[in-house]
Amino acid sequence: MQRASLIFCIGSVLGSLALATALYPLSAVSKEQLRAAATPTSAEVLPDLQLGEFGSVPVSDLVSYYIENPPASGSLPASEVHFQGC
Repeated sequence: MQRASLIFCIGSVLGSLALATALYPLSAVSKEQLRAAATPTSAEVLPDLQLGEFGSVPVSDLVSYYIENPPASGSLPASEVHFQGC
């Protein structure tokens, strides 16, 4: 039983390594795409986004809205509002 377990573990590791080696070229990004993704682009250069019922919205407007209304952080507790009488 110990020998069968050892063979299974070694086979699993080798099979996983072979699968990763075979599928890596399909998931790799070319150097040009990597360089383009690492280069920052200003919001004015990007094309407008289609947001369904909101229509076409410029990226600069979305960035401005995000800066003015940041999303609530999951780590901070929601502030409680207490209504007290006189």
